[in-house]
Amino acid sequence: LRETIPNDEQFNDQWQYINTGQSGGTAGADIDMELAWDTTTGGLTPDGDTIVVCIIDGGYQISHEDLRDNVWYNYAEIPNNGIDDDNNGFVDDFKGWNTGADNDDIDGNVPTGHGTPVAGIVGAKGNNEVGVAGVNWDVRLMLVSGGSGVESEVLEAYSYPLGFRQKYNETNGEEGAFV
Repeated sequence: LRETIPNDEQFNDQWQYINTGQSGGTAGADIDMELAWDTTTGGLTPDGDTIVVCIIDGGYQISHEDLRDNVWYNYAEIPNNGIDDDNNGFVDDFKGWNTGADNDDIDGNVPTGHGTPVAGIVGAKGNNEVGVAGVNWDVRLMLVSGGSGVESEVLEAYSYPLGFRQKYNETNGEEGAFV
């Protein structure tokens, strides 16, 4: 049994994955991530489907060096043409969806907000010698800004990824996303 340990510069600070007691913590109080990484570091299902995880939050920095390669894009949509090219009810949703602004401006005005670290925990590019490692190093991150607390926006935020998964199921993976 080998132990897959990423070479990311801040990985040793991520005690939740492998806790050796660093920073006064309790050794072994972790999720033993290296055991899962020995099997896979992510990206695809056994059937070859690209795994997409939807993060509903806000304040994403999609240009972040640990996120930019894993951000999901809706390639069925032509950005900024004012048309709902994929007929999913969201116009120009190339980068995801912002329920408050009704557009794909998921970067928002808070680029280092809560969404960036949450997305990083789920899917920061691992073993790239920078930053941190996510639980899944090669997952696609579908980013939705929609945590305002307004009921209609929250429902829209959850409906967005659901529609992609439903389309994926209906078309046997030809359209939509494996969310």
